[in-house]
Amino acid sequence: MVVYDTVRKYNKSFNNPTLHPLISLVELGKAGMIKREKFMMEFYAVIIKESICGDLRYGNNYYDYAEGTIVFFAPGQVITVEPDGELHQLYEQKVGITPHEYRLN
Repeated sequence: MVVYDTVRKYNKSFNNPTLHPLISLVELGKAGMIKREKFMMEFYAVIIKESICGDLRYGNNYYDYAEGTIVFFAPGQVITVEPDGELHQLYEQKVGITPHEYRLN
């Protein structure tokens, strides 16, 4: 499972610059082909789904989404993308927001 514990790490994984450590707009299409795999983020995220790129599962349930849907993730949610291991191209945009408990040192 991949754990994205910072906005910076998430941006780097998808070839996007980090302009601010607490909030970011990520263009997932910049990543090229990526492998579908289970992941968890330690920050809030809002995804604007521009395409159907596989089944998203949270716990035992599947997200019901279609093209043009907005999907929300909370810190600590474990998301499974199926079929696992398959390569695919993302086209969505995502906003990542670090929880308010986060402190810059």
